[in-house]
Amino acid sequence: ATVEALWRAVGALPERIAPDEHDRKMAWVSHGVHAAAAALARAIDTEPQLAGSAGPGLLDTTRVAGAPAELWTEILLGNRAPVLREIGRA
Repeated sequence: ATVEALWRAVGALPERIAPDEHDRKMAWVSHGVHAAAAALARAIDTEPQLAGSAGPGLLDTTRVAGAPAELWTEILLGNRAPVLREIGRA
């Protein structure tokens, strides 16, 4: 209750869910999003002629790819099964 109150105090809307449901949801709205953004950013980095062509849409899409790669490697490997399962359903 204390942790829930803390998150509500900063404007979040916490919900109590089972761990497997959390992993499924995060596979879609967090982990998968980061993986897609990182893959896109890396692909674009291999095409130097694109550097001056990026507009706000591309920058918005790849912004999350700026997070530390080591952190996301741990997150994705730690949640490998739910991420792969949900990607397979897409």
